[in-house]
Amino acid sequence: MIWDNLREEEFEGAIKKSGGLCVIPIGCMEKHGQHLPVGADYIQALAIAKAAAEIEDVVIFPVGAWLGEV
Repeated sequence: MIWDNLREEEFEGAIKKSGGLCVIPIGCMEKHGQHLPVGADYIQALAIAKAAAEIEDVVIFPVGAWLGEV
């Protein structure tokens, strides 16, 4: 369950369904050369969190909201 995609009335149920398990995918922003974007580490972390959420109930929190990118 991706927090960004939840409506206000769904949030409490999502936390209960996940048993309080929340994930904040974190990856550094750094230069990787011409072949990868600077956000490659975060993109991979988010993909791993989403794959885990398909197996286990978990709420994925957006890193961008905490960094002021929203």
